[in-house]
Amino acid sequence: AHKDPTQPVPSARPGSPASPSIVDFLPDVVGAEGGAKLLLTVTGLGAGVVAAASAAAAAAHEHGAVPTACTFALGFDETLVPADRIAESVLRARTPPLPPSAHARAHAAQSLQAAVQMRVCVRFRLGGGALSASATALQTAGWSDWRVVAVAPPSMPLVYSC
Repeated sequence: AHKDPTQPVPSARPGSPASPSIVDFLPDVVGAEGGAKLLLTVTGLGAGVVAAASAAAAAAHEHGAVPTACTFALGFDETLVPADRIAESVLRARTPPLPPSAHARAHAAQSLQAAVQMRVCVRFRLGGGALSASATALQTAGWSDWRVVAVAPPSMPLVYSC
């Protein structure tokens, strides 16, 4: 069983589809105030969630379909925001505002074109209790039941312009 909630979920078994992977997102630069619509393409999304479910739950979902009681969210450094699955491999969310601590670090660097890079991760939770659509921040203490299913590679940061 996959126990570490901070690491991406591995494939269910040898020969199963590859682990989920963030392959693209738009836009890749957003304003520090947040609120930009972000679209992520995540390959293997359904298979990754089913792999993390119990064997009984996974067996009940044919063809790697995501269980109906699954909620997605995106992690941005210190913040978790709700995400909607709008297609088999596409999630949509609004970017949160840049955390004050990151904003301060950018200005401390005294760069005329200050920017902060963040790695985006996809998290999910089985069962009810979705994040409120109006939620813009859930601090890391509330993440214990959210599992990481995919993390953007270091070469694909989301850039906040300050």
